[in-house]
Amino acid sequence: MDFTTWLRTWLARHPLKGPAGIDRARYTAEVMGQVKTGLRPALLPARHWLPVPRWGLAAAVAAAGLVVAIGAVNVQRRQLAEQAMERTRLLAESAPTEERWLDQTLDLIDQLNEGGAEADSDDASEGLSDDDWLNELELLDQAELSASS
Repeated sequence: MDFTTWLRTWLARHPLKGPAGIDRARYTAEVMGQVKTGLRPALLPARHWLPVPRWGLAAAVAAAGLVVAIGAVNVQRRQLAEQAMERTRLLAESAPTEERWLDQTLDLIDQLNEGGAEADSDDASEGLSDDDWLNELELLDQAELSASS
């Protein structure tokens, strides 16, 4: 059964009521009369079935809202504290000591000397010792600090 035939059979069983005449006021009065005859008085008014005072209900709702808001703030604070602790831990683990930094720097310098010794045989810095390299790096650091000031 397609929609059109179903709609026609349904409308045949449940006809739409249209205005009896052109007078709309009479039709409106007729419909309102049918509505009024169908209404029954309510057994109890809606406000009498719940004898909770309005102030008590409002206070309970406000308290529940505060509990939810405080809980959300505590969760956010805990997450921020955890993130800060994680950052601090990462910084503490990744921060090299001065001795470790010097060792790494000297290793890098040694690697540069090994790779570039064949290409730059006339380089004046080729024969520098580790202490000389350290002194040169300190001088460069001091020059950068004075230039940035």
